[in-house]
Amino acid sequence: RAGGGGDARGGGEGEVEAQRGNAGLVTTTESKKRIQKVAWKDRRVVRNEAKTRECLAELESTRADWQSELSVDGPQGLWEALEVENMLTAGEIMARAALMRTESRGSHFREDYQEQEDPRWATSIVVSQANGKVGLRAEKLPQLS
Repeated sequence: RAGGGGDARGGGEGEVEAQRGNAGLVTTTESKKRIQKVAWKDRRVVRNEAKTRECLAELESTRADWQSELSVDGPQGLWEALEVENMLTAGEIMARAALMRTESRGSHFREDYQEQEDPRWATSIVVSQANGKVGLRAEKLPQLS
């Protein structure tokens, strides 16, 4: 959670806090299991654009269900809800970065971009928050000594 404590989506604790006492239908445990299932199925080392887009759509659907149907009760529930929010944000960042990098690198193999170690991708993907949305950009960072 960089940038003043908010998450990369711009929601964070205030959004989760608003769900306290809500008689929603989705629990944090159900949300965590759904996210983990998506991550296991779609975030393996062999990837392609279609599977990664499916993963991103499922994460977005999970977020929408979670935000509208979540029930948060007590401090532990708030803690777990923030954990779900962080899992969703991390999953979104990983999926968007995987879509952006159109090459195979190291052990991460793209079925649709099989060229290994494309020199055009000798960069890092930098993640930022812009207007409550995840922002990604490729940037050549200085070598650490």
